[in-house]
Amino acid sequence: MKTIHRALLLALPLAAASVGLAHADPVARAKTYLAKDQPRDAMLVLRNFLRDHQTNGPANFMLAQLDLQLGSPVSAEREARAARTAGYQPNRALTLLLDSYLAQRRYIDLLHDFPLGSTTGSAGARIALARASAESALHRDDRATADLKRAETFDAKLPAVWLAKQEAALRRGDAAAAAHDLAQAKSLDPTDPDVALSEARAALTAHQPDAAIATLRDLLKRDPANVAGRITLANALIASGKPKAAQTEITKVLAIAPGSVGALYLQAGLYVDQQNWKAAQTVLQRLSPIMSDIPGTYFLQAETLLHLGESGAAQQDAAHYVAKVPNDPAGRRLLAALALKNNHPHVALSTLDAAGPARDKDFGMTMLHGAAEQAIGDIQAAKSDFVRAAGLAPKEPAPLIHLGQIDLTSGNPQAAVARFKQAAALDPKNPGLQVVLAQAAIASGDHATARAAIDRLDTLKGKAAGALLSAQLHLATFDLGAARNDYATTLKAQPDNVGAMLGIAHIDLLQGDQAGAQAMTAKAVKADPTNQAAVSALASLLASTKDFTGTGKVLEAAHKAAPDNPVFIADLASLDIRTKQFDKAKSMLDGLSPALQSNPLILAAKAQVALAQHDIAGAKTDLASLIRSNPQNTGARLALAHLDASNNDEAGAAAAINDGLKAAPHDMALLQAKVGLAFKQGGAAKAMAAATELADDPAHQPQSLTLPGSLELAQKHPKQAVAAFTKLAASHPSASISLNLAEAQVIAGDRVGAAATLDAAIKSFGPLPALENAAGQVALAANDLTGAAAHYQAALAKSPTDVLALNNLAWISGKQNNKDAAGLAARAYAISPTPQVADTLGWILARQSKPKQALVLLDQAHQGMPGDPDVAYHYASVLAATGDKAKAAAVLKPALATKAAFSDRAAAEKLDASLSKS
Repeated sequence: MKTIHRALLLALPLAAASVGLAHADPVARAKTYLAKDQPRDAMLVLRNFLRDHQTNGPANFMLAQLDLQLGSPVSAEREARAARTAGYQPNRALTLLLDSYLAQRRYIDLLHDFPLGSTTGSAGARIALARASAESALHRDDRATADLKRAETFDAKLPAVWLAKQEAALRRGDAAAAAHDLAQAKSLDPTDPDVALSEARAALTAHQPDAAIATLRDLLKRDPANVAGRITLANALIASGKPKAAQTEITKVLAIAPGSVGALYLQAGLYVDQQNWKAAQTVLQRLSPIMSDIPGTYFLQAETLLHLGESGAAQQDAAHYVAKVPNDPAGRRLLAALALKNNHPHVALSTLDAAGPARDKDFGMTMLHGAAEQAIGDIQAAKSDFVRAAGLAPKEPAPLIHLGQIDLTSGNPQAAVARFKQAAALDPKNPGLQVVLAQAAIASGDHATARAAIDRLDTLKGKAAGALLSAQLHLATFDLGAARNDYATTLKAQPDNVGAMLGIAHIDLLQGDQAGAQAMTAKAVKADPTNQAAVSALASLLASTKDFTGTGKVLEAAHKAAPDNPVFIADLASLDIRTKQFDKAKSMLDGLSPALQSNPLILAAKAQVALAQHDIAGAKTDLASLIRSNPQNTGARLALAHLDASNNDEAGAAAAINDGLKAAPHDMALLQAKVGLAFKQGGAAKAMAAATELADDPAHQPQSLTLPGSLELAQKHPKQAVAAFTKLAASHPSASISLNLAEAQVIAGDRVGAAATLDAAIKSFGPLPALENAAGQVALAANDLTGAAAHYQAALAKSPTDVLALNNLAWISGKQNNKDAAGLAARAYAISPTPQVADTLGWILARQSKPKQALVLLDQAHQGMPGDPDVAYHYASVLAATGDKAKAAAVLKPALATKAAFSDRAAAEKLDASLSKS
């Protein structure tokens, strides 16, 4: 900000110097007032005198000076003309007259009224200097340069000539020439106020504010009414870190010259520095007519509007500033940040890229570039930017935090933990770093690091600060009692904490207390009626008990509280569809504002309503709009293709799929849909021809390569699939093709071959989680628990959040009665509470004599997989153990009715026999 203040003042015209006057009474009295720092009183004395004595050279001259300095250039012009007419100080009066034209921006008039003609000497030099300023303001740089040369020719001993040359040298970046020109001016007249001003401004440019302050204080002792000097002093005080002293000078200026542009600009800057945004905006509004002449005001207004919540207008002002001052990195940083805030990442990228090589050397621009790349989904480019930023500022934790967050969202929490540890070491008192470190450590299963981070957070912010994270850690080990205590601790400190309320409700559900969960979730919604997580949770709980009336009331209340929230609207529409109130849903959606009509959630909801009403044309229109809003929306394209195919519009279906493949040529779902459509049109032969054509097309490779083999599997030709994948593995070796080959081998009954394929792939492509998990499955099917466990552990070493590896390793540990079984299953359940994982964790807890917790999980597993006989046996076993033998028998009967073999059949039959006797 201080740089901008300086830039403004360097562009301001120099004030006319004070000149000694004859000791006429009004002039002497005016000088007395000036010595007391009362220029307004001095002006009043002079005006009163001139009202009775229309022309008095010394009085006219002094009043012209004061008018010009205090912001009355029209009056200054009149008084300067009068001084010239009286013959008083004709050359200096001429300078005052010319300066009054420039202050009024009457550039064309000046050029017309003051031609050079035959004028030479000091008068010619002064006119040439003024003409140069006018030409420069009109962007006629060549003419301005020519006039400046003429001025030097006319009077090389005039300090103003050298000061003008100094300004020209500064504009072209020639610091050495500027210093020489300033020294020349000072040698000609060391007492000239304009020389002192230029000397102070040069010191400011050289980042020597204290030297500037000394020069300016000396000037103001000699010339206390010099407004330009006082404004420059305020600027120097700001640069020297003395805002209170600067405010004193600004207040003085505004008291005597309320319209002073320089003072108003600095006042706005101080308000921005103080984050007094409303006051800053009030001042900036006064400067609005001349903003284009003072680019820094655009910067100040952009910052101000941003903090006043007007980010769109702020972005426009930042763009104006960058256009005016393209080489200021602060402007580009601000514009890029605003573009990101306004969801315009491509604008941010273009803004930063326009900085050229300077971008990669600027920490802030590099960070913003990474954030923009991340926003458009180019994660690798974003990582490269953040790594570069870390190199630019090795002691700055921000790049490491961004890299850790990318690692976390990319499924690599171990790497995230390492990044966050580095960042926390750089900023050990930052509680936010302890939060993300704990979250990453919980996700990676590193409970010791998580606990240490939570304890550190409690130390930094108080005991309740880490309670929510502690609850997550306890849930990861399925210690429900400790997790409940953590949530209670949070609510004691923060009674309206919705996260803690939902956490307790989640535990209530895990412990089978549906009523408690519903009551706590209702309390969370009451605390924050617009909280999406709370509203969705309560609506889901009510819907699960078929209380659709209650569900509707919850969603309608949320919609009333947040009428523009598309999630609540879409949920209401889905409920209406579920309760077959199609017209109600359509009426609500059709009545939304135009801005909401284009929202993807609303378009999807409208398509669902149209389909429910069998309005094929309407559904197609809505799906097409959804695709236009997001060409990468594969789901919408597939839905449109399915809709066309179902209505025998095969051409329409083909067009939808082909258009989708143009936008996403490697999308496997679209590739499979094209093969499926070919099958519908011409059977297996046409489908194989389509699969082969896609596989051979480089535009769709490598994803399309597996289509022919997958089609063979779909037609239950495993041996042909093995042959196809074997040939493919030889010509295009990859981990993906090895996985397909192993799957085909298993289906063909060749488990030994599948194991060999996967072992070879692991040696070639490394211990990728997908390969290790597949090898584990093959070993598990062969009852090789030790071998399977080794593969799952290898998968977890690469990906600690891999649910399949965690779940199956937990199952193996449970079979082997290992103590870590429940912990592994709890980690899997915390990441993905699916019926399969619930069955594993529930059965392990049952075998550890925790039947109440086991019963809730196994009930969830049985509801999710009612046809799985092993799950049915586990559930029935715990039901019987807790005394509900009738329900146990009812659950077990369908499982035993099937003739299919399952691993626990013998135990299930034994349990059934015991239940029959009771």
